Amino acid sequence: MTKTVVRNLISVLELLFSFCVLAFGLFLIFYYLPFSPLAHLVSKLTHSASSASLPPEAQAILETQWGLHEPFLNRLFTFFKDLFRGDFGQSVWTGQSIGSLIWQRGGPSPFLAALSLLGVSLSSLSWAGSEVLSKDFLFGKVLFWKATILLCIPPFATGVFFQHIFPEVRSVILALGLYVLTPLPYLVFLLNAKLKEELTKSHVRSALAQGSPWHRIIARNLFKPMLGVLLSFLPAWWSIYWATSLVVEPLFRISGVGLLTFEAYRNQDGPLLLGISLLLGFGRLFLGWLRDQLFNNLFNRQLSNPAP
Repeated sequence: MTKTVVRNLISVLELLFSFCVLAFGLFLIFYYLPFSPLAHLVSKLTHSASSASLPPEAQAILETQWGLHEPFLNRLFTFFKDLFRGDFGQSVWTGQSIGSLIWQRGGPSPFLAALSLLGVSLSSLSWAGSEVLSKDFLFGKVLFWKATILLCIPPFATGVFFQHIFPEVRSVILALGLYVLTPLPYLVFLLNAKLKEELTKSHVRSALAQGSPWHRIIARNLFKPMLGVLLSFLPAWWSIYWATSLVVEPLFRISGVGLLTFEAYRNQDGPLLLGISLLLGFGRLFLGWLRDQLFNNLFNRQLSNPAP
């Protein structure tokens, strides 16, 4: 019991350390990026690409407000101090708190993400199972080539195709379909490989030779390995989903985190981009940590003792 608590505590500390490393790396990247919110603001107001047209007094006020005049170490210390208090700073374009801005604008994104994960999981399991079990028939071969073709189509092209072919369908439904289709072929190939590997194992072949029905073989011998593949795919799905949202949400005009990221880049809002990157990066780290915990505490023991 004590060893388990200590091991879990160490894993949490490792997660926090990884987040600190991520935050430091992102701070360095955004510190040295050629973003100039001051020049961008002036260009919007005066149609000039330089901040020289702004009075020096106004420039000094904005630089002080945004912390642009502070040296590197002071800005780094302030960044981590605010971060550990849960404060991601303020958007230089809207003046709002970054946390509240993401909360207000990111409403549809978690909902679409949850539906997308459910759709990808159910579709990939049924698709992979049907393809492997029907590999000697035309149905299985059609499924294989459909997955191969989908894997080669960029998300942007699929989204434009959806938008032109189904203009009367609500954009949220089209976006959800695109979120499901983008990672689906890759996950199907992973599940196929695992399923073919499991079907060659002695206990599965023995169950098949004894005439056990397929539903019992799937429940006892194949479901847990398939679930393990889905868990291992979680961090990759998170990255694919949010990368796809940068295309899907501006394309279908869905007011979520993807569209907010696009607008922040267009307005050269470095603090807002940094805050979004931190939240998404932490989500990626957390899902990786959760996957490792589930495998260590549950699946390793169960998979090492397969059902007879």
